[in-house]
Amino acid sequence: MRGIAQVFLAILLICLSFQGLSQLAGLTASRHVGFVMTGPFDNPGPYGGFVAVLLAVSVFWTVSVWGDAWKEGWRKELPWKTWALRGMVTLSTLACACGALVVAASWSRTAWAGLTVALLVFLLREKPMEGGRRPGKKGVAAIVVTLILLAALAFVMKKDSALGRLHIWHMEAKVIAKNPIKGVGEEYYLGAYGDAQAEYFRAKERPAMIRSVAGCPEYAFNEYLKYGMIYGVGGLLLSLALAVAVIVILLRGRSPFAYGALVYAVFAFGSYPLSLWQFRLLGLFLLADALLTALRNQKSAFLTAAAVTIILSPIVLVKTVKSERVKREGEDQVRFPGQLSAIGYYEEAIEEYSQLPEEIERDYRALYGYGYALFKTGRFTEATEVLSRGAALSCDPMFHVIAGRCLEADGKAEDAEAEYRYAHWMVPCRLYPLVLLMEMYGRQGRTREATELREEILSMPVNPRNAGMKELHDRARKFNPEES
Repeated sequence: MRGIAQVFLAILLICLSFQGLSQLAGLTASRHVGFVMTGPFDNPGPYGGFVAVLLAVSVFWTVSVWGDAWKEGWRKELPWKTWALRGMVTLSTLACACGALVVAASWSRTAWAGLTVALLVFLLREKPMEGGRRPGKKGVAAIVVTLILLAALAFVMKKDSALGRLHIWHMEAKVIAKNPIKGVGEEYYLGAYGDAQAEYFRAKERPAMIRSVAGCPEYAFNEYLKYGMIYGVGGLLLSLALAVAVIVILLRGRSPFAYGALVYAVFAFGSYPLSLWQFRLLGLFLLADALLTALRNQKSAFLTAAAVTIILSPIVLVKTVKSERVKREGEDQVRFPGQLSAIGYYEEAIEEYSQLPEEIERDYRALYGYGYALFKTGRFTEATEVLSRGAALSCDPMFHVIAGRCLEADGKAEDAEAEYRYAHWMVPCRLYPLVLLMEMYGRQGRTREATELREEILSMPVNPRNAGMKELHDRARKFNPEES
């Protein structure tokens, strides 16, 4: 049964790899304008991670059966099972070669880390060395040193990205510490992240490096901490326990899928696989294999579990695909009023948004578009209320920026100042909230405060490749509080 599953995974790996390699060669277009290779995903990171899981299974299955396939030479009278095994190994070897190219080209360091951990466990457990020996103490030491060097190299390659990931985990840990029992709920974990980051930077001055890497992520970039934020410490521990249980059961059952589960588990520490339906299906497959492995020695229970798995698999597949289609249809529905708002048809956008009350409540982007359209048409009180709902679902400071503009236009300068300040603390490297606050001070005749804020803005670092930051920096440089 596992051999058949491995053939399926090898074919899938080859197809996915050729899709990415054709994008890399310029023969087909990727799914994101900012990346050359994304496969069927919208980003090369998840693509590399998905391929890495399949690659781990294929590599370790191929290595484990390679000797059995060719130990009898090439005699013509070999049984058909041996020839079938050779064909499967050849197919799996081709899949491994293609998958390795894709993982290397994806630059997904989390996928590299998962494969490295899987390789280490394989070397220490499966006796792949000549004579069926495990590596000795010197071998283990060499492996550990190599892992440390590879980790250091991966960190140096994208230092800012790595520091940013560590900062995200730090903020998520703060959310869990503040809500350890019940969590904040599935819809509000990103909003809670934004609040934690604002409190962190409001508390005291932080190093410039930390301020520069703080952003407003759309995903948790750590599935375990994500479930900790949503459900509290219990969710964090339960998700970790489930991952460990699946890996241990599959390792004890000597399943090649154990190494795919290892890559999956490590990848979940630094990415967002469970936010993507492809990874959710793959995770269910690994979970089903672990269940069958655990029940393998209990014949009746095993047969029952196998039958249930076979029956439920197509049902789960259909429901997953259907739910993804419903989600995309909802996104398409709210995209149209967003496009109307982008070209200045604000009244028309408001009318379209008002007809989609359920869709926009689940989509913080739609709430932002709705609130912005209300702001542009002068409906400031309604806009502030809509933007506050969106801010609860997102860590994007623009909700507070536009809310500040609404409050300022409504004559509530003190409340507007609080919103601008909060937006700045949420992402302290952003210039826009401070520029708006500086200009508001100038209009109110608060010359000293406007001048001090102008100097603060001019002292902030500017990315020369970011045209928006350069424009805001020039706007502050040309600003004269005396003439406002």
